[in-house]
Amino acid sequence: MPEPRDHEPCDPPYLAEAIEPQPLEVIGAVDYSGQEVASSPVAATSRRNWLLLAVAVGLPIIGLVFMAGLAAVGWYIWNMSPASSREYAAWREPVSSQIPDRIREALREPTEKDLTQVFGDQADEVVQLLVNTGKAPAQIDVSRFLEEMVRCGIAKGLNSISAEALREHLEKEMEYDPFGQRVHVLNVEVLKPEEEVRLLVFGEGSGIDWLCLYEVYLIKRHGKWRLYDWHDRLLPLSEVQRAAAEISRDNPSPGAFVRLNSKMIEIGNAEEELDICVEKMIRARRETFLPHLLATQADAYLACYLCMLGAGPQLCRYLERLPDDWMAGKHFYLARAYQLSGEADQAFQHAVACRDEFGWHPAVALILAQTASDEQQRRIARDELVRYYRLCPHDYLVVYYLAQYLDVPTFRQLIDQLPFPSLLSLTT
Repeated sequence: MPEPRDHEPCDPPYLAEAIEPQPLEVIGAVDYSGQEVASSPVAATSRRNWLLLAVAVGLPIIGLVFMAGLAAVGWYIWNMSPASSREYAAWREPVSSQIPDRIREALREPTEKDLTQVFGDQADEVVQLLVNTGKAPAQIDVSRFLEEMVRCGIAKGLNSISAEALREHLEKEMEYDPFGQRVHVLNVEVLKPEEEVRLLVFGEGSGIDWLCLYEVYLIKRHGKWRLYDWHDRLLPLSEVQRAAAEISRDNPSPGAFVRLNSKMIEIGNAEEELDICVEKMIRARRETFLPHLLATQADAYLACYLCMLGAGPQLCRYLERLPDDWMAGKHFYLARAYQLSGEADQAFQHAVACRDEFGWHPAVALILAQTASDEQQRRIARDELVRYYRLCPHDYLVVYYLAQYLDVPTFRQLIDQLPFPSLLSLTT
């Protein structure tokens, strides 16, 4: 695979071709609450809450302020401060369109990990960090965030001295949203004994249109655990990596990424027909020149937004023109786009490809369950649902789909241990 061109602006020709206004086929859908989504040309009832949509892709409104301010501070650093010749060597693995082996191995047979083995009597404290909104400096270690911005090797010219100029801004503006109403930790990696840990977290109630898997980085200082980075693995960049890419000296347009995202949200709020809204959104992306890493992140955000709009056909055309190795998560967005377009077999095939990338993914398991048709596909969907059920036996939606894939005796045996005995009525 060619090396990422993180210093070159990206405006690939396929973006222009993706804007082909077509009559929108009105398609009904079922969301992950099990409720039918009303069919309408503009999906008016499901596409207007763009504040929540911004949260769904990991960029709350305060994140827009944070990133815009960060870009401004970064511009000041590069233009008013001499760069030190001493820079950290890259520490983390390079950004890649491939899901790391460690995630695939952890998810081959997903099981909940016992946090007390690593965190002891602070395990509950860690869970609270994950299920509640966190802010700097109480829940976010800004010093370690800055250090990681330097060490990840993305922010060209950034060093430990110039990074300090960002501290005051980060301590005022940084926050993160809960990773789920209920979280399941599927892997725990100790990066530095007694000090740094990486968690793989599945959050129930995370996102809006699908469930998410996150990698969350924690550091313990002065006896307290705090976050210093987090990464929705269906997006190309973690929070640190995105911030580093935005203020990198080789970014020719500091702030362009944030302005683009704000523009797409503004377009989504406009009272216009869906095809016009989608055309404007894709055009805004095409007209924004970004370095490679930010370009992939922008495309992932656009895919999230078009999914939320229910713009399946347009998203299919857009994604199919992206290079195969453009970004992690491409197969997932294609699966969702084809599902929204009513093309179940294509959706299923891309969902299987995404399952193979991750080992397992909760959102993929549900797409498989919703799009399987023949007996072989139903076996695949059933197996993924059973793995999901073993993590979340209380999830009504998983039980709902299992009831469609299992015979009654097997189904009753599976739900015997559910905390809600009323679910047994589903078998009668």
